[in-house]
Amino acid sequence: MAEKLGYENHPWVMVRHGDDHVHVVVSRVSEEGEVWHARQDYRKAQTAATEIEKQYGLQQAPRTRNVEQSRTPQSQVVESQQKQAEQIQKERTETAEQAREAYRIASRGQAPAQDAVRTRPAPEPAAQEQSEVAERIRRAREQASRDSDRDQSR
Repeated sequence: MAEKLGYENHPWVMVRHGDDHVHVVVSRVSEEGEVWHARQDYRKAQTAATEIEKQYGLQQAPRTRNVEQSRTPQSQVVESQQKQAEQIQKERTETAEQAREAYRIASRGQAPAQDAVRTRPAPEPAAQEQSEVAERIRRAREQASRDSDRDQSR
């Protein structure tokens, strides 16, 4: 495999990972200072792996004919990101409009500012429990410190 991929003169290690596959780690720089350019070596690696599997009678791993078919097309990724950005922008716009409306109402004296602004929901019980647990831990540490000081002074 090293010869087929062009890293035969580079330090490398192969580690068996279970009964079904190995991992190969290769230094890109050889001891002579040569740089191994492993650009788009997927096809070469697949071909070399298939040959090794056949040569040694190993179980052949499934291969995909076209790498691009197994990936999400870039246009779908961009479209998804655009939809997400539009949703975020919509939420920000709504929040800004609510803030402006609250300011207008409060500045006209029609309602106290706190009534004009939508209030935040109360913290969730999990967050409250976490703060209570943190407080109990702090108190226990203080008590342990006092006990330790008392024991040392005896």
